[in-house]
Amino acid sequence: MKKRFLFALMSCCLLFNNINVTKAEDNNLNDNYRIYELFNISDTKNIELTGESTIDFSNTDKNENKLEGIYKADYTLRSTNNGNSTLKMGITFNSSIENLSKFSLKMDGAEIPYSFKFLNDKFKSPTGTEFYKEIIGNIDSPIYEPVNFKKEDVGVLRKFNLESSNTENLKYEITIKYSTDKTKLFLSGGEDLKVEENKSNKTLILTHEFSGKSKTPILYTIGSDVNITTKVYSGDKEINSGYKENIDKTSVNVENFLKNLFLGEIPENVRQRFSEDNLYEIFVENFDKIIGGSGYDSLGVLKATADKQIVVTFETTIEPKVEKKLSVEYPISSTLTTINNINVMKLNIESSPFSTFDNFKSFKYTFKGNEDYKYIINSNTKYTNTKNGSEITLSKAPIELITNLIYKERYVKGISEKESKSYTKLAIIILGISEVAGVLYLKNIYFKDKKSNKRKR
Repeated sequence: MKKRFLFALMSCCLLFNNINVTKAEDNNLNDNYRIYELFNISDTKNIELTGESTIDFSNTDKNENKLEGIYKADYTLRSTNNGNSTLKMGITFNSSIENLSKFSLKMDGAEIPYSFKFLNDKFKSPTGTEFYKEIIGNIDSPIYEPVNFKKEDVGVLRKFNLESSNTENLKYEITIKYSTDKTKLFLSGGEDLKVEENKSNKTLILTHEFSGKSKTPILYTIGSDVNITTKVYSGDKEINSGYKENIDKTSVNVENFLKNLFLGEIPENVRQRFSEDNLYEIFVENFDKIIGGSGYDSLGVLKATADKQIVVTFETTIEPKVEKKLSVEYPISSTLTTINNINVMKLNIESSPFSTFDNFKSFKYTFKGNEDYKYIINSNTKYTNTKNGSEITLSKAPIELITNLIYKERYVKGISEKESKSYTKLAIIILGISEVAGVLYLKNIYFKDKKSNKRKR
């Protein structure tokens, strides 16, 4: 009986210990929602870098399964060279075109010139120092060359406008028939699309309901013209009066079409930041893929609200032994995920570009969350939870992605890596000593009783 009791006690002790060392589930944190750091792309050596930043989600907006915030970083650059040096640097981040109004770049408090380059989907997967080697090698690469058109090709643009004094329950149906061998087509807007294919012939039926959710349909075609028929419904009944149909039709080349397609949706202060090449470059690769495939922008990748990866490059001079203060601000996003039935925020920091500076000193991150996502509870680097948020201080440049999980409480059982090292640490030590003492005590009694029984025999 005592033997069974001893075995049961030891089993419970082992089980209890295993519960306390449970770690967070293995999650893929290498998505494209990251905080990216400054990197050096010049030949200038002997540059010291220190700094600090604020990762601010305190006034965040939730958009589906991600949160929107602002990243503010202050870098101190110092040259230990003897003469004046020219610095060429860059920073990459993800943003929609319309959110670029939140981007700011200043040197010693004054705005400095910079240029944009759009990377689209090229660099979503790589991480760490190799990530930046790849970006640096492609910054000066030429603009994407399309397969399905030339930018000087002239196409026909149609805008389908329907006016009515009563748009309630009104539905606009547009049927487009064309040959895929002779025509390249781009269709956007509306709410519902049906596709019928027969060899090289295709029919698109687009429905536009006047609920205010979808935008006015537009059609752009390159090559042979298309056959178009339209119908108007009130509920399920086709009608022939009580509305005015106006289809604007103009000829425009592809380059100007892409430059002007979404400019009305982009704030003027953002629009002024783009060069003529930028306005074409923003959309050209995805546009080429769409007209070479379905012809319909079902994912909205050409919208001004769609996220794109952007690289900003700039140059500045720096005198010997003089400190330059660089301030950067840009929009950030962080995804939400569920671990052990708890919704947590995934916050990824790409700090590997610090390794592009010869003399990296230190950098401090201060995280400001909201009431639901406030503290780091799991990280692959050292962190500190303060009264109102979390902090990470780097004393050397990481070569891997820093991954973090954020929650409203400082420690979460089964997720927090630091739980056993905080308020439970002393309790675990005492428990461990008690377990060993208990086992030795019972073992001693067991063998003492066994010896007594032998003597009695």
